[in-house]
Amino acid sequence: PQFVDYATVVHTDMILGGLVGGAVGYLVLYMRYDERRYILLSSALLGIAFWVKNEAVVFAFVLALVVSVFISSKETSKKPVALADLLIAFAVMAVIAWPWMSFRSAEGLVNCDLDPSKLTLKRLLENMKQIPLVLDSFQQQIFGPKKWNIFWVALVAAMAWKRKKLTEGVVGHLLLFLGLSLLCYFAAYMMIDGPDNLYFYSKTTMSRFMVHFTGIALFMLAFLVKDDMEDVLDAG
Repeated sequence: PQFVDYATVVHTDMILGGLVGGAVGYLVLYMRYDERRYILLSSALLGIAFWVKNEAVVFAFVLALVVSVFISSKETSKKPVALADLLIAFAVMAVIAWPWMSFRSAEGLVNCDLDPSKLTLKRLLENMKQIPLVLDSFQQQIFGPKKWNIFWVALVAAMAWKRKKLTEGVVGHLLLFLGLSLLCYFAAYMMIDGPDNLYFYSKTTMSRFMVHFTGIALFMLAFLVKDDMEDVLDAG
């Protein structure tokens, strides 16, 4: 369905999803091995993502928050080095993203559907009234009868099955990354200001937006079932 129904846009969504997934993969390696090269690679991929779609800014923002939480959990003596890692990483991201962002600003390119400067209180209140409809659209992407959705059902099942691991180590940070990213997307929906209602936008965009989160969710699912899969392989 991603290609058949949304082929005109899903190609860039797949590219963004791949870049975000790779960035999260290197973020996991950074949190596990504490080596600067991994956070630099993560930020470089997100810097490239700015050239693909505007949504990259969400993942850059969330990366900063998650790494900040990770740094706060480190020993006091190691925090300055970790903070330096974060600053250097975002400098790398800025250098990569700057040419496109500068060009976009110079040409006055804007998102015609999402312009916070044009958002009125009336429109915000109208959007908030449609929150239940947006949430219903979101759950349809997880439990709807599309073949690819079995992945999301598997993730929800694993989260319920391994709920005690959801706040532990890497899984906890991945859950934070996924949750904050979804929250930012939801907030963006609330700021939509256009001739059509919010429900129309959620029904026509949410399916492809879910592609952006697939890489994050894949790593999270892998870590949730990692121990059980190792036991099965050892037993085999």
